[in-house]
Amino acid sequence: MIQGFFRPIGRPLTKIKEASGHYITLLDGTKLYDCQAGGSANMLGHNVLELNQIKAKNYCSDWDVEGPTWELFEKEIKSVIGDEYDLFIPQLTGSDAVDTAIRLAWTIKQGKIVVRPNSYHSGSIVGWQLSDRNKEFITTWEPIDWYVELETHDDIKSIDCLLNKVGISAFLVDAVTWSNGLEVASDEYWKEMADIAKKNNIVLIADEILTGFGKTGSWSYFKNIGVTPDMLIFGKALTAGHDALALVCVHKTISGKLSGKWLASGNTKAFNECGAAVAVHTMNMIRRDNLLERVNVVISPFLKQLAIDVSATGKAKAKSHGVILELDFGEEYKRSVKFQFKMKKRGFWQRTWRQLYFHIFYNVTDDELLNLRTNILEVLAEMK
Repeated sequence: MIQGFFRPIGRPLTKIKEASGHYITLLDGTKLYDCQAGGSANMLGHNVLELNQIKAKNYCSDWDVEGPTWELFEKEIKSVIGDEYDLFIPQLTGSDAVDTAIRLAWTIKQGKIVVRPNSYHSGSIVGWQLSDRNKEFITTWEPIDWYVELETHDDIKSIDCLLNKVGISAFLVDAVTWSNGLEVASDEYWKEMADIAKKNNIVLIADEILTGFGKTGSWSYFKNIGVTPDMLIFGKALTAGHDALALVCVHKTISGKLSGKWLASGNTKAFNECGAAVAVHTMNMIRRDNLLERVNVVISPFLKQLAIDVSATGKAKAKSHGVILELDFGEEYKRSVKFQFKMKKRGFWQRTWRQLYFHIFYNVTDDELLNLRTNILEVLAEMK
């Protein structure tokens, strides 16, 4: 069961009573289809019986990265991203994992961390930079004035010049950004970026928290296009949102340079056998039900066409990628609120954002897809 609150348009916060399958139920009994797929983590649905049964077993909850569950988990992770990654550092959340990857990169090469504009977790590391820090921690891990955001990321030559400067430690990237609008760079772009990072001896950290484990139709977006980052980061999609587990995967070309320093990262409960067991079963479910194929063959093409149809109405602009659909009402925020209000009346849950994102469940049925399409287009048609 998820815990949280939902703010209906123009009303106070309403507590979420329960969540099951693809639906959430509010305290007043209102049942809504979850168009956020649990914030892009519960991609197999809420309260999946198989995963809950795994959680119900007794597991060790302390660090035990040499235990039987961890060994199986590591084997399964290698099976989906490749055995060239030989160090796996468990964390509780995606932000923890990004934080850890940055610190580890700095232990290899001191310098600034470069991020793209609108990167999902760039906000996390800015918060970390500005937080209250103790001096011992700073001298051990953190460079002073270490964060820089690219002014532009389209011009490969300017990026090459920036990364060629002395004092750059790592490049933190996510393949698909939607902090301020859905943005997807080309495969060729990322291959050039990887070459630039390698040429300048810069650690390439790939944040796959919002793209990995199927959201773009593969286990790893970067690996799928032929790019092998120095570090890969996965979030709670590892467990389909059923347990707190994130992961930093370190490539063998740099893992030896860490000299065990990674043990100082994270916290006591960053790894538990339960989370690993749930993650293994999540991977097995995705394979068993051919859900990556469904994303590529059914969901992604469906959303691409829906984006075209939405844009053709002239009421909103739309983009899609993988299981993600974005509706952008531009500066007319009231139109966005009105759209959400009408969708809620039809039984759909959506967060209050200027740009609206729909994260489609991997195992959504054809009828549910068509129902979502029908309602989106009908609501847009009703709007003046």
